[in-house]
Amino acid sequence: MRCNICGGTEFVPMSVRPKACCTGCSSLERTRLVKLHLDRLGIPRADMNILHIAPEMGLAKLLATASGYEAGDLDDSRFGDFPKFRQFDMGLDAPSLPSNYYDLILHNHVLEHIEYNFTAVLFHLHRALKPDGLHIFSIPFESEYYEESLAPLSQDERHRRFGQWDHVRSFGTKDLARTLGMAITLPDEVNLEAEFSADELDTAGIPRDAWRAYSKHFVFVLRKSDMLLGDI
Repeated sequence: MRCNICGGTEFVPMSVRPKACCTGCSSLERTRLVKLHLDRLGIPRADMNILHIAPEMGLAKLLATASGYEAGDLDDSRFGDFPKFRQFDMGLDAPSLPSNYYDLILHNHVLEHIEYNFTAVLFHLHRALKPDGLHIFSIPFESEYYEESLAPLSQDERHRRFGQWDHVRSFGTKDLARTLGMAITLPDEVNLEAEFSADELDTAGIPRDAWRAYSKHFVFVLRKSDMLLGDI
């Protein structure tokens, strides 16, 4: 294994996943898979406008080479060293994003946290994309069926129902077409080997059981036109 973000070769476990986290840049499987997609797409380019939500330092250092890079998160106390950072509430601030502005919007494991209608948020993120812009993101799949509650639950109850104390929803693999798939175009199949070689995936530490199934490592790569909720 070699981290395709920082070049590191030392990895430590994350939860029950051996060798999940790079000790050099703290990348996880999903961020290294994002990097594979970025390389394939030739991103970043110097003139791009990029919105990176809940930024990861390794990816931020790469993407900040673009002149229009912005990083944002609800909690600004943890991001003092990040380039071009601003406080950003994905639920409240997405509607005020400029239309047809961003070449890339990127976020990983954020949608399960926001205490708003996630389909409305997705709509505004796609509205903010340029006509040829890209929306890249990942979500955890913690169960077979979707569940959500915006009620003021205890941390223990949220952990029990959604897999983590600060999650408000859990996306399911068996009803994805009836939840997320009502808002965006889903891939016809999950097959990472159609895009990357087995060597690339193995070297980046992408688990083989995630190559052909939705998992917490899977990365959605969407065009503006993949929004199904109307003209944007």
